[in-house]
Amino acid sequence: MGRILNRFSSDLYTVDDSLPFVLNILLANVFSLLGMLVVISWGLPWVLLLLLPLALIYHRTQRFYRHTSRELKRLSSITLSPVYSHFSETLSGLGTIRASGSSSRFEEELSHRLEQNQRCLFLSVAAMQWLSIRLQLIGVAVVTGLGVIAVVQHQNKSVDPGLVGLSLSYALSITNLLCGLIDSFTQTEMQLVSVERTEEYCSGLPTEPQQHHSQ
Repeated sequence: MGRILNRFSSDLYTVDDSLPFVLNILLANVFSLLGMLVVISWGLPWVLLLLLPLALIYHRTQRFYRHTSRELKRLSSITLSPVYSHFSETLSGLGTIRASGSSSRFEEELSHRLEQNQRCLFLSVAAMQWLSIRLQLIGVAVVTGLGVIAVVQHQNKSVDPGLVGLSLSYALSITNLLCGLIDSFTQTEMQLVSVERTEEYCSGLPTEPQQHHSQ
């Protein structure tokens, strides 16, 4: 009962409301990052040599984080089902629980199930902070590399100062954009877990045979 309530409440809400919103943010972040890279590459073409190794580091970091966060989301949904089930069972037998003096036992059981769910949520937040630190380091490397390349090219008088300033102004916000991109991408994958769980109940369950009435 708890799994059914969970899938037709929080999971269905995620499919109908949260997923389209997060997907919209993902597309906006993708095109914003592409535009930023085009401007930076146009102003300082040599920065492409710096972006290639940083892109590899970024790819490995986000892949590790995505796999972890997706499984944590799955565990969070699984551990939330017993909470719904306990609420439903408690409300159904509230009179019996009070009459038998078992209120404290049910409170302890609820606390235990909530603790299991909160552990998954805490680990999700910790993983996000782990990712944030590494993305900030990548952003610092990009800005520092842009500054060094801009100084070298300016001494050789092979770069437009206006384009350098524009590239640096874009690069200052690259950390937030990288973090937003991977967060929205991960959130989209996590929301798709709810789609998977809902689809399982829509098409993965056996159906009863139809009754054929003789004419």
